[in-house]
Amino acid sequence: MTDIPGYTPGCSEEWSAVLEMYGSQTGSQTGSQAGRQAPDGGEGSGITWSRLAALLVQEVGPEEAVAVLEAAALPDGVLSPTFYQACLMAAMVETHQRYRHNSH
Repeated sequence: MTDIPGYTPGCSEEWSAVLEMYGSQTGSQTGSQAGRQAPDGGEGSGITWSRLAALLVQEVGPEEAVAVLEAAALPDGVLSPTFYQACLMAAMVETHQRYRHNSH
């Protein structure tokens, strides 16, 4: 992935705070609307739940990311089942790589 300038949270607690702040900014958006639109209503630009979740996975890994997301009060439907399936696949790949690394 490309580097994104600016601050990126480094631990679960910081990510939880970011998700909470974003949730308070998006307010009444729910479901697929909140996942696709930025707070200013511009589709395809700005921050979305999906983009935050993808960054979270990139920074802390899929297993920890899913735990943080499950603990957060995300609106219903903002993350697709495909997102969670991708996290499961990434976790499986990560586990396989760790196993291969440790077995040599």
